[in-house]
Amino acid sequence: VSTIIADGANYVVGGNFTSIAGATRSSIARLTAAGANDATFNPGTGAVGGAVNAIARDASGNFYLAGSFTNLNSTTVSRIGMLNSDGSANGAAATFNTGTGVGADATLRAAVLDSTSQLIIGGDFLTYRNATNNYYARVQTGGTPGNADANYNQGQEFGGGSPTAALRQPDGKLVIVGTFTSYNGVSRNRVVRVFADGALDGSFDPAATLPAGTVDAVARDSSGNLYFGGNFNGTAFPATVTSKQLLAGNQAELTAASHGFVVGQSVTVSGVDSIFNQGPVAIAATTANTFTFIRPSSYTKS
Repeated sequence: VSTIIADGANYVVGGNFTSIAGATRSSIARLTAAGANDATFNPGTGAVGGAVNAIARDASGNFYLAGSFTNLNSTTVSRIGMLNSDGSANGAAATFNTGTGVGADATLRAAVLDSTSQLIIGGDFLTYRNATNNYYARVQTGGTPGNADANYNQGQEFGGGSPTAALRQPDGKLVIVGTFTSYNGVSRNRVVRVFADGALDGSFDPAATLPAGTVDAVARDSSGNLYFGGNFNGTAFPATVTSKQLLAGNQAELTAASHGFVVGQSVTVSGVDSIFNQGPVAIAATTANTFTFIRPSSYTKS
């Protein structure tokens, strides 16, 4: 399972699976609050040929799916599709699921409905419906469903990587995270906030303080606080200790330059049978910081 959204008291989940909660389901399912398969949601053959990476739900309870799949409920699609609230793909969903070769040319990883109920998608693609849309596009849910909005995001694009997740704030702004390092030529390391029209919100740049890595998830609480998840809080160890690997006495050396540390930040080495001789230690310098451990696997920062 790679994505989950609330649907009333139930949960719709997507991923790359062939069964869930004892029921045959291909990469898309709905679970009850108790974790049982909801048999009233029947996506037929489900999503086939790849994973469901993101799901967006509209006010009518319909679902927009994005990922790497090429068939949805027996209909050929190109990594994007729609299901009705009961999982079927007829009626309104059929007008959105318009066939192969006209969707995204590579994997989609993010999907969110904007304040006008149009679908924002992000991922590894460079074209959508044969038009250039580098990693990012707005797709119509009304009008001509499934078509890209040619008036959206003109001149805006991601550099250095692609989006992996997105959310819409109550004010209509979108928070987008991923592997990118810039947006419309402006430095934005893995986190960016844009206005409803796709223009950069220059007042928001939390990634200026994030360590190196990628951001794969974003969530917002009722107070407006944002939470980010990804691999930026830890990496494989000692493979990432590029300067000296292991030293004598089960030691390794981390550098602020290589690992995004800030002087005074606390670091803990952890792993199978890990023994850290000093407990959490504050980074003392921007150059070498030596840690002693047994069989390390990762580090975390606080």
